[in-house]
Amino acid sequence: MNIAAITARFGRRRVVAASPRPAGASDYAAPPAAETLARRIALAEAATSEGVAFYAPDGSLIAATPALEKLVAVRAGALAGDALLQRLDIGDRPAFLRALATTLTDGETATVTVHCRTGGDDIGGLAASSVAVLDVTLRRTFPGEVFGPGVLARFTDASVRVEAADEIRRLREALATTIGARSRELGLLGHELRTPLSAVLGFAETLALAGRGEPDPARVREYAGLIAEAGRHLMDVVGGLIDQAGPEGGSDEAAEAVDLEALLERCRRMMAPVADGAGIELAFIVPAPLPAVLAAPRACRQIVINLLSNAIKFTDRAGRVELFAERAGDRVRIVVRDTGIGIAPAEIDRLGTPFMRLNDNTGRRREGAGLGLSVVKALAAVHGGTLDIRSLPGHGTTVAVDLPVAIAAPIDPVRAFA
Repeated sequence: MNIAAITARFGRRRVVAASPRPAGASDYAAPPAAETLARRIALAEAATSEGVAFYAPDGSLIAATPALEKLVAVRAGALAGDALLQRLDIGDRPAFLRALATTLTDGETATVTVHCRTGGDDIGGLAASSVAVLDVTLRRTFPGEVFGPGVLARFTDASVRVEAADEIRRLREALATTIGARSRELGLLGHELRTPLSAVLGFAETLALAGRGEPDPARVREYAGLIAEAGRHLMDVVGGLIDQAGPEGGSDEAAEAVDLEALLERCRRMMAPVADGAGIELAFIVPAPLPAVLAAPRACRQIVINLLSNAIKFTDRAGRVELFAERAGDRVRIVVRDTGIGIAPAEIDRLGTPFMRLNDNTGRRREGAGLGLSVVKALAAVHGGTLDIRSLPGHGTTVAVDLPVAIAAPIDPVRAFA
């Protein structure tokens, strides 16, 4: 574009008459003539791809470069007057005007990010309207400078920066989710290892105390067998966790007909030293012979051990925990009752949520990660069972799990997780 064309373009289309100079603005010189301004802006535009606008000392728009018109997708001269301001999002206008005023009065460079409507002037196929995100840097100019006195505003497309910032935010959120999932996995691991380890330690400590006098061989054999059983359960749990972390991302344990009464007795014996150490009576009640249930053995043990562990944890010394089981139609109901602190009605619906820990009105800290009932709920659901909780503060808690009775039909694998 030659100088004559630039002069004509700026002089006839884009130069806006300045408002009367405000009081106190006598230190400003008058805006340069249109032809002189056109030359200066043309030189500036040749050196940068940024859109440039020049504001007079009274804040009125004097000129806008073709690069800015292209950035906003409008025809030549379409940004005259307050057209550029009207294209800014109404929520961004106050910030833009404050930045312009600050630059004019204080002489300091200001930056602001605005959303600007582009296109939509029905000229040259630009009728379609969209929104561009623009970074604006405003700098005060003084008499004697190339542009003369006023404010020089540089507009740059901020979409790349905004998209990069959004991507960083998304990555941070994904990272936080991953870290949270890993923390939950570690919490589950610790929970599942703690109970059998407590049983092993309880039996071992009992044997150590018995060793101070004449040991009872029968009792030693019994406790040694219980330690071995707790160790096997611990190995099953670790094996399940290893499978869970394997290439297939899960562990399939086939469901089978489980002798539930024998399994319950083994779980009671495993938890007996934990209850004894807490000064709690642990009872096992089976009114009638139980049928076999269709379940994954490891998962079934985890259900019972977690229920007993929770009951003992929230029962005070000299309290009582009962393990009860009976047939109910085509299902077997496993019930754990305690005389513990109970649960407020408002908190019952929250039970079964991972890491949800009950408030202890006694003021004492109860150990655990808040995973016991969430594991029971998940394992019961996997087996087509249900979890029912009934409680009142100060009157103990009753938790029941229903499992299907085993039938003679072929057994399909059931998803069971450690």
